[in-house]
Amino acid sequence: MLNQLYRLTDMQASFGIINLSIVDSRPEVLDLKQTLERFVEHRREVISRRTRFELTKAEGPAGVESVGPGHEGSSTKVELPSRRSRLVRIR
Repeated sequence: MLNQLYRLTDMQASFGIINLSIVDSRPEVLDLKQTLERFVEHRREVISRRTRFELTKAEGPAGVESVGPGHEGSSTKVELPSRRSRLVRIR
């Protein structure tokens, strides 16, 4: 029965594929395992960059300096609430 499936259907079809990828700014032909490894490496880098960006954005400016009447020469920093812990918990 298995031989009939192979003979009468496209179960046993083959096709060629070229896994051409850019690795370290150079084109390379990779096998399936290498392609998957590079893809996972790329996704990890994208996720870590995005997370760093979001943390930096959430932290905002380190503080707001206010200088007003009677405060010449001195500054008072007002700390802004940090969303770092909330962002880390979400991920």
